[in-house]
Amino acid sequence: MKNKRIIICISAIILIFAVVLILHFCDQTNEQTKKALDFEPYSASQDYIKIPGFTDLRFKAEELEQAVDFYNPEENKCYFQISIYLSDETLIYQSDLITPSETLNKISLLMPLEHGIYRNCILRVDCFSLDDNTPLNGGEFSITINTF
Repeated sequence: MKNKRIIICISAIILIFAVVLILHFCDQTNEQTKKALDFEPYSASQDYIKIPGFTDLRFKAEELEQAVDFYNPEENKCYFQISIYLSDETLIYQSDLITPSETLNKISLLMPLEHGIYRNCILRVDCFSLDDNTPLNGGEFSITINTF
């Protein structure tokens, strides 16, 4: 019975020691992860462009006029131009330049779309300087257009 208690005590001490070691090494790993996550890709003086993302659009079938919610965030220091392409690269819409904080609620398509689901379409946002309209970076999103 005495030997059994000694074995249990030694096992408990070894288990506690193992847990302390594991927690110590996990804490060091978390510290390294925290340092990596604290990295900021932009300095406070550097400008960057916010581009809202989209995954799908709902349009009325067989109509040119469509309701949307396209906008250029007010923090941006550039114009946006939004273009929509079908999967075969047919341009169906292109906006004028959109100023920061401007929202488009209605657009007019270049051609009506039949009822259905249009997959692998592209919504492209081109960005231009406020000073001289020189092209800046932009973004493209693969979207689905649902017409009803």
